[in-house]
Amino acid sequence: MIIKLEFDIDLMRGPFIARTEINTTLFPTVDGSEFAVSGTATSGTWTYTPGPGDPVITAFSVKGGPAFSLFLNTGDMNSGTWSTPVECGPPGRPQPCGLSHIVFYDTALPPPPPPPAVPEPTSLALFGAGLAGLAALARRRRAS
Repeated sequence: MIIKLEFDIDLMRGPFIARTEINTTLFPTVDGSEFAVSGTATSGTWTYTPGPGDPVITAFSVKGGPAFSLFLNTGDMNSGTWSTPVECGPPGRPQPCGLSHIVFYDTALPPPPPPPAVPEPTSLALFGAGLAGLAALARRRRAS
């Protein structure tokens, strides 16, 4: 998960972001300002404007009522449309459920950390000490 946007619905304005949850451990460059969402309580559009170092969106899910809709893409995804997945309301009078939240995903694994650097002077000093020890041992054997 990159980010989870939770919504409240204003019947006059449509959905507005009430709370944001960002996975800052994997995506420290994301602050939420990259995302814009508009529409009604049941459908709309979103836009993602990534900055340097921001992840690629490859999927997103939309929750409305008791179910989710999942949207996948094999390429980069910087905008799209969304709709809530199920119908709510009394029997015989179904209506779409209101938007609860949208979650954006990056399926790529984060790059592994670089291996620790081995300081060259230390390794050369150890190698030189080993050679000096072997030379001293050889000299001792010749003297005896």
